[in-house]
Amino acid sequence: MKQGRKFSQQLFRAYSVLISALLLMLFIGIFVVVYNDQIRKEINAQQEFVQKTQQQVDMSLQNMDRIVSGLLFNKDFMQIMKTENMALSYTKYSNEILDTFVSLDAPLFLSHRIIAFTPETYFTFTKNVEDQTHILNAIKSYEPYNSLIQANGDKVILPVHNDPFGVTDVPVYSVARTVNDGLNVYGVIEVQNNYEQLESFCSVDFQPGDCVLFSEEGEVVYPWKQSEDETFLNELYAVIADQPGRSGSFQWENHQISYMASDYSEWITVIYSPLTNMLPDWRLGGFFLLSFAVALFSLLGLVRILTNRLTAPLSKLNRQINKISYENLSVRTPNSYDIAEIENINRSFQAMLKQLEIEIEQNAQARANEERANYIALESLMNPHTIYNTITMIESVCYMNGDYEAADLCIAFSQMLRYISDNTRSTYTVEDELQHLNHYAILMKKRYEGRLLVEVSADPALLAEIIPKFTLQPLVENAIKHGMNRNTTPFIVRVAIETAASGWRIRVTDNGKGFAQEKIEEVYALFAYSDHSLQGNKKDILNMKIDNMALNNIYIRWRIMKGSDFRIRIDHLEPSGCVVELAVTEGGELQHAKDMSSRG
Repeated sequence: MKQGRKFSQQLFRAYSVLISALLLMLFIGIFVVVYNDQIRKEINAQQEFVQKTQQQVDMSLQNMDRIVSGLLFNKDFMQIMKTENMALSYTKYSNEILDTFVSLDAPLFLSHRIIAFTPETYFTFTKNVEDQTHILNAIKSYEPYNSLIQANGDKVILPVHNDPFGVTDVPVYSVARTVNDGLNVYGVIEVQNNYEQLESFCSVDFQPGDCVLFSEEGEVVYPWKQSEDETFLNELYAVIADQPGRSGSFQWENHQISYMASDYSEWITVIYSPLTNMLPDWRLGGFFLLSFAVALFSLLGLVRILTNRLTAPLSKLNRQINKISYENLSVRTPNSYDIAEIENINRSFQAMLKQLEIEIEQNAQARANEERANYIALESLMNPHTIYNTITMIESVCYMNGDYEAADLCIAFSQMLRYISDNTRSTYTVEDELQHLNHYAILMKKRYEGRLLVEVSADPALLAEIIPKFTLQPLVENAIKHGMNRNTTPFIVRVAIETAASGWRIRVTDNGKGFAQEKIEEVYALFAYSDHSLQGNKKDILNMKIDNMALNNIYIRWRIMKGSDFRIRIDHLEPSGCVVELAVTEGGELQHAKDMSSRG
């Protein structure tokens, strides 16, 4: 009995250590996954905030510059600014200039001040009280004047500063340009916005952290004149300036940093948060510890019960079991132990021995079959280059036998396979897609010999444009699949890549049966859902079934790559056919698919 208790204790300790280790590794693994997911979510939230803030700041600056440009392209305004001794005619021109200011600032009236001035006089539109003498003195000592002259008509973005034309010190940021005709400089236009707008853009409300906005020269635009650690911010800017990309996220000085540099203003939006603030909630750690303790004690209790019940009868069977070996499975234990449970164990053990013999034989056969299957599977694996080489060999044989058409088809098919399996590059151009489409068209024109024409025209200036892989060929394939019918011969698919008024576009048309209006509405609804998913929870995109919906697949990849500069249009052609148009505009805003369709 003493030996039995000792064996029970050893078995309990062994299983306890094993189960504790496995359970600990399981909980550690789960915690690491949850922890990394939490950190990843926090970083994504940082990057989304940085991107949103940068877009808002750029939009504000662009709107301000749009007002400046509107004045510069106004012939009447330019003529007034060129007028000699304009101060003598101030009253004559004042109302006309102010009406122009108001029309450009409408409908939102967000600007703090619009001012156009010459060394002699000025015109201004503002919401504050004006002091004419103060403004004239400010014009004479206008600090950015030299920078504007050097810019030669280009925009100059002035970081946050006190409004020099106002009586009170109102912090503003500005966009200014000189008024010139290429030969002479007649004056300056400056549009100001309140600093409060930058504060509203840069307000962090999703997590503990701080936002900072740097100018191109490293000057702190936001926060302005606040009690921040200047040394820390200067070092932070230097570290960001050394980063290889214009946007990204990294860890520095126990902080998680996310940043993005504007292509428009070269300002850099940064959010930084202490790593300790990004850790999962302590309640999550407490929950894991409590769950681990409950699971551990429950399993250890179960192990104690099982080991006690298992080891008691095993001591009596030990002698007979020691006689059993792989070569000798015919050993039989006594039929009676005077204990019903032990006798049941004995009978089960005997049955197990018989079953074990069968299982061993079956397992040996199964392992032999598995090894054979693995060998056959290994033999069936072919390197993609083997396929290319095989097709090349077939093409060579066709040439030698004079079957040049079959050889050309082999070449086209081989080039298609190479393009499909090419993972060596991260970007592809219009020229790459045209080559892939050409190989596909060769094969399809052979398949529908005499019934299919594919016509392609492309502006050479657009061949280097970067677009998502697998755009042109799926569009043509979609046209053939849904538009081709026996009544249209030949079926013509035209692909045009051309410049447009505000950018460039890809236009695919056919003379087939076209889409039903209900189908077009369904596709647009799917586009709208994709836009909603891209603007909200990105995981919705990953869960969408887009594999058998070529247009939505293309739409999502273009929207991800081009953002708000991309639009798509699907429509009927008269008397028959369909058109699918992908357009890229410069500085475009995200629009709903139905709205774009209605504009045709």
